[in-house]
Amino acid sequence: MNLKIILNLLNVSLLVLATSTNAAVITFNSLWHPDAGVDILDSPYTEAGYVFTNLNTTPNAFGVYGAGSDNYPYKLIPDHQPVDDAALFNRSTNGVTRITKQDGGLFHLESIDLSDLIFDTSGTQEVFTVEFRGLRPGGTEIFQTFTSDDAFGMQTFLLSGFSNLARVDMFQGRPAFQFDNVSVTAVPVPGAVWMFLSGLIGLTGFARIGRR
Repeated sequence: MNLKIILNLLNVSLLVLATSTNAAVITFNSLWHPDAGVDILDSPYTEAGYVFTNLNTTPNAFGVYGAGSDNYPYKLIPDHQPVDDAALFNRSTNGVTRITKQDGGLFHLESIDLSDLIFDTSGTQEVFTVEFRGLRPGGTEIFQTFTSDDAFGMQTFLLSGFSNLARVDMFQGRPAFQFDNVSVTAVPVPGAVWMFLSGLIGLTGFARIGRR
């Protein structure tokens, strides 16, 4: 095999290994329900290899509005016929929700969708503010704060520099919020990357011997 081809394959493969195969969007779709009530979940809640922990309480920690509720965050989307969209919310006053990886590894947090918790029938929504705090190994922290607009429904917020994190904490004040579509990417385990790299290097050596 041509050395240049192998090197190009190496670059592409490492890029795929470090990003695409480790990327996930946590949707909470399995929590969808059609009624007007609220389903209650204990903490921690785990999905797609990530753990959501209510730092304020363990029992009755999270809630999910049903599609029939006035507070269902997708109800105002025109022609939207949801069958599985769901959003989670922290049921504690001034609650803190922590995101970690189930295996204890590092991850990047790219974006998240946020919505008001309660639909105001008067037509005037309260603006809410959310603070994100990310912790890296060694104790380095990163902070970012978002403020919503005055419309009800999901808004997408992009995080900047939230990479190589051991955890992320979301702080909610009053009013509270719902969250969905948490976009994360797992940081590859170094040992796995080097094992993959060694295999390709070995393939390169084998190709060279074959040309002699």
